[in-house]
Amino acid sequence: MLTTLFCKAQERSSLAISYGFGNGVIGSIYKGGYSGSFKQKSLNIYGLNYWYEIGRNLYFETGMQLIRCHYLSTNIPPNSIQTNNVRNMISVPFKLRFEARDFIFFNGRLTADLSKVKQDR
Repeated sequence: MLTTLFCKAQERSSLAISYGFGNGVIGSIYKGGYSGSFKQKSLNIYGLNYWYEIGRNLYFETGMQLIRCHYLSTNIPPNSIQTNNVRNMISVPFKLRFEARDFIFFNGRLTADLSKVKQDR
């Protein structure tokens, strides 16, 4: 489950902030196969968003989001050591949005992501 709060103004160009939180299941598969188990503790998303009307019903959108995920990981046996982890990810989307009606729109996007994991034993 992910809950997001987003504020938007009806203008030709707008700047907005967003916040989201949630929980769920995360996991990773490495080249060597399954690497252990993961249990998510918390997920928070902080965002700054900007969009600009470039034509009738056509908008360019961009921004930056910081995604923080706290989780526990356990190595596969025999050592089965449990560690606290924090994954920080910065995401920068570049989107085009076409609004066909009041509640109908189409999006297309490219996204650049940067990710770092910190482990505490």
